[in-house]
Formats: sequence, C-alpha cells, structure tokens
Amino acid sequence: MRTYEIVVNGRTFAVEVQDITASRAKVKVDGTSYEVDIPASAGPAIPAAPAASIAPAATPAPTPAPSAPSGGSGDGNITAPMPGVVWEVPVKVGDSVEAGSTVIVIEAMKMENDVKTPISGTVKELPVGKGDEVAVGQTLVIVE
Repeated sequence: MRTYEIVVNGRTFAVEVQDITASRAKVKVDGTSYEVDIPASAGPAIPAAPAASIAPAATPAPTPAPSAPSGGSGDGNITAPMPGVVWEVPVKVGDSVEAGSTVIVIEAMKMENDVKTPISGTVKELPVGKGDEVAVGQTLVIVE
C-alpha cells in the first residue's frame, strides 16, 4: 500500500493506493474508497516513491463524493450525492458535529462513501436510517 498527496485544480487529496493492476486500481481518497479504471493512454503505473507530490495527468484522481459541501447548499441541509443504501449513521439527533465530520455512510456499487457535513453545529433531523434506500439530492441530515 502506498500513499500519495495529489493536487487537482489546486485542491490537495491524500490518496492511498490499495491494489493496482494494468487497468484498474482500488484507492482511498481522503478516507473514501473508490475503484477506478486506468485508461491504456495513462502511461506507466504509479511511481514507487511514497508520499510523492504528483501533478494531475490526463486522467486526474477521482473527485471524492462531495466531502466539503456534501450535496447541501452550505445551510446544513445535507443531501445524498449519489443513489445508494444508508450503510451507517454515526450521529444521532442532538449530537454536536464539526465541519468535515462524517454524518452518514452510503453504500453504492459495493463501496462505502462517507457523507460529511459542510458546517459545524447540532444534528437537528435524521430523516433516513440504516438500510434506507436514498436518491440523489434526498435530505439525509439537517445540521443547525
């Protein structure tokens, strides 16, 4: 397993390469797991030097499921960035949360995707629960 720091459009991501083949890689970007395709035109495999700073290539690192504003408008209404099933709800109504902390984990295509709050505050509502199917844009958590 190798860890890299990748800058895409001025934003830095911590990328952990867990498994890689000539055409596919399992990576963790800022703690969120992804399976990504590696196009044949991408050139040689990822360099061996861990913690290297790699400039974006023709195919940039995947943009994580929104982790700053997680689909909400920044007003505390946190919405689903993708369709899936609520895998975990690590918070409950009344909990204090810090901006950037995980408030819901959605399972989509056999991957767990952390949904994070863009603001600090208190969990006011949790209209979904573990096992619920969610659609893109559906409200998951309201933070005040």
